[in-house]
Amino acid sequence: MIRERHDGLRVSLKLGRFFSYSLLLTLVALSLAFLPVKAASDFSLSANPSSMKGPSLSSTITIASQGGFSGDMNVSATVNPLGPSVSLTSVVTRTSVILSLTSGGTASTPLFASSNVGGNFTITIVATGGSISHSIQVSFQATPPPADFTVDCCFSQGHGYMGRVAAGENFTSWGWVTSVNHFSGNVNVTATLNLNLSITIRPSVVNVPDAGTASPDILFHVPVATKPGTYTGTMTATNGSIIHSEQLTLTIDPPPLVCPTCIQDSWSLMTVLSGIVLVSSVATGLVFPRMNKGPRMGWIIENAVLVSSLASIGVMASFGTGLLLVSHGWLGLTCIQFWDYGFPFPWREILSCGTTSLELNWYAFGFDVAFFMAAGYLPIYASTTIWRSRRSNLPIFPLAAGYVAVALTWFALFK
Repeated sequence: MIRERHDGLRVSLKLGRFFSYSLLLTLVALSLAFLPVKAASDFSLSANPSSMKGPSLSSTITIASQGGFSGDMNVSATVNPLGPSVSLTSVVTRTSVILSLTSGGTASTPLFASSNVGGNFTITIVATGGSISHSIQVSFQATPPPADFTVDCCFSQGHGYMGRVAAGENFTSWGWVTSVNHFSGNVNVTATLNLNLSITIRPSVVNVPDAGTASPDILFHVPVATKPGTYTGTMTATNGSIIHSEQLTLTIDPPPLVCPTCIQDSWSLMTVLSGIVLVSSVATGLVFPRMNKGPRMGWIIENAVLVSSLASIGVMASFGTGLLLVSHGWLGLTCIQFWDYGFPFPWREILSCGTTSLELNWYAFGFDVAFFMAAGYLPIYASTTIWRSRRSNLPIFPLAAGYVAVALTWFALFK
């Protein structure tokens, strides 16, 4: 009896220990289950949006740090099949960039793609940091815009769509029809102006090559009776349902002077003026000394000859610089150009193929003549002062030097 009780007690103790150990192991397992587990160091790669349909694609590639991952990331893009242009920057075309990823942060780069041909394309983005690499795919269903062209018109010297001509003259300009999105074919070009005049376009039908440009000439025939003013119009280019236009502005000046001797150029007036001053200078130097040889009269005659000679030189020098600038303006240039000429003050303007206009500023021409007179007086004064030891009490030298300095400064700043 006692033995049975002893065996029962032993069994109870064993069961108690078993349940105690079981409870302890259960508690340990539960505590381990609720302990935080540190995630592996990695990163994620995503694209937003991951697919697009249209003439171009614009997406954002984002890298996000996981598990404290950080470092420089090499991101590259490839497209299959070949065709579209792909870039991971918005400034220049690049298919590979380096992004700096901070622990727990994100880094992103744009993705751009465009295609001139339609089709389905897959852009593969691969990001590599250290020994870890991930890739994603972006779907691009390219539907390029329809073939098209642009039209532009440009007059001389960067005046854009604005031109200028004298009444009674012909004015030539040109236009450009440029292919867009691989357009090619014949384009009909016309031009209109809110003025009754004839406009000739050569050729009126231009053949625009793929990715190229055609340039027709536009000739405006302005009647001599046209009222001066500014007129507007349009240049239009048409190919089937494709129509584009460009604004035109044409300024009409009064017709050129018509001389009784049929010399239609105002240069003849300057030529005559130069001849008159030259003859008067020579006559003054030859005739006056023989009329009176008194000291005072000799001083008057000497200065009269000097002034007359300087005036003759000034007129011819102004005339010559004008011709020089005109000839320089014509070299290697098209028919229609605008050139202010005259040194140092501009007093003339060419309007078309060298045709002159009424825009002749005689005041500016007179200032140029005075400039050359003053410039010619300076060496004469210097020579008489240095080699002949003669000085003048008149303040002509500082006035002449000051005028030359002012004229050259004006030319340097405003020409």
